[in-house]
Amino acid sequence: GRRGVDGPRTAFEASEMWGDIDTTKVDLGTLAPRILEAQRQIPVRTARPVYRIENAHDCYIRVLVWDPFRDLLISGGGDGWIRLWSTADHALEDEINARHSVRSLLVLTSSLVSGHNNGEVQIWDMEANGKPRLQHLRLHRECVYALAMLRSGELVTGAENICVFSRGHGGTFELARKIPEDILCACAVPGRSGESQVVTGNMKGVIMVWDTAVSASRDWRLAATCEGHTRSVWALCFVREAGLLASGGADHAIRLWCTETWQCKWELVEHNGWVVGLSCGPGWLLSCSIDQAVRAWDVNRWTCERAFTEHYYEVYCVCAFAGGRFAAGGAEKCIVVYGGPDNGESVSRPPAAMLAGRPDDEGAQDSPELRRRRKDLLANQAREQMPSDTAGGSPLGFGFDGGGGGSSGPSGAPVATAAFGYGGHNGHSGHGGHSAPSYGGSPGSSSPQRQSSPGPDGRRQQQQQQQQ
Repeated sequence: GRRGVDGPRTAFEASEMWGDIDTTKVDLGTLAPRILEAQRQIPVRTARPVYRIENAHDCYIRVLVWDPFRDLLISGGGDGWIRLWSTADHALEDEINARHSVRSLLVLTSSLVSGHNNGEVQIWDMEANGKPRLQHLRLHRECVYALAMLRSGELVTGAENICVFSRGHGGTFELARKIPEDILCACAVPGRSGESQVVTGNMKGVIMVWDTAVSASRDWRLAATCEGHTRSVWALCFVREAGLLASGGADHAIRLWCTETWQCKWELVEHNGWVVGLSCGPGWLLSCSIDQAVRAWDVNRWTCERAFTEHYYEVYCVCAFAGGRFAAGGAEKCIVVYGGPDNGESVSRPPAAMLAGRPDDEGAQDSPELRRRRKDLLANQAREQMPSDTAGGSPLGFGFDGGGGGSSGPSGAPVATAAFGYGGHNGHSGHGGHSAPSYGGSPGSSSPQRQSSPGPDGRRQQQQQQQQ
């Protein structure tokens, strides 16, 4: 392998390695079609919804990831199910009953790691029939939103603290160290010495950079602290082409950090709600927010080239994948796949395994009556899950950092705000159960360039005017 390993251990490493390959100079063998598809840019200016998987889950969809090793789109929902979708025809290939609300997913070469609302981490065998569970880790008390893997092969999980696991003699993960730091997200980035650095974001809006090179006399070392976000940091993503780390927060902002100096270079402020998901594809950074929009940012100019506003409710996750496509999901319980003209005609239908009880007329799926029923169902689910979705002091709702009440849909009705266990309900936070004040922060020592052009938001402005 290019970095002294046989191949990528994670989906992140695969995307990084495959993106660096010059396909005109390297014999790719049987991997050629897959790598070429992974290198295709998203046609942002002409992209449109090409497929809509209705009722992909029975509750909100919290996380979407691409599995490049098996070419699958994987979704994790508040209903406790992990579902595997074909990227060719969007059919349901398989599903895993994880039994607890899924908050994070990490794709490994032959397995899948899932983090849950009750603090559990589960590892699934992706090569065996039935996708059996390989291991069950119970070392956290709070929602596990953070999963990452180092180049050394160590697994990192994060909640009310950071746990680092190394492989034991039997191939299972064993606890190697624990760092007492409360985090909401984590991302592995290449370090200067060839080792991974781990970047974490917390509820105070602070981003921490950890040097993971350890020895008998030294544990993880805090290499840098990045301040600038004024509220909790929910998403991190390494942008390989630009050599920058992107962070998204509850202050509605995206910040771009230089991974050499850890100074903020850009601040992007076009979202009107919490930025809770980030994903990087060739040439573009994708962001999603509870403002119901997905935005595409040009990684060379850091301008928002387009906003995608096809969702009726909050968008919790976005994922770029092969073929110049991306997918998004959230409170609406559906997965919307976007692509260019060569990705086929726009189609909307439920997966075959979930057809029971659906109307015969496909055109009725987006009728006002069905949207009203779906909105009522989402609100009921948010209320019904309250007793079971508060494990470890992580309450429901996330409409505000410390205020009351959750967010609401286009007509003001509450929607499924259980996807985030931090803030919004009875003034508690998701980690530790403490009150969640609105933290004021000052930017770092650099002066980031601020991007705040109006952007392509005409449809959303019309909707807001109609509501008023």
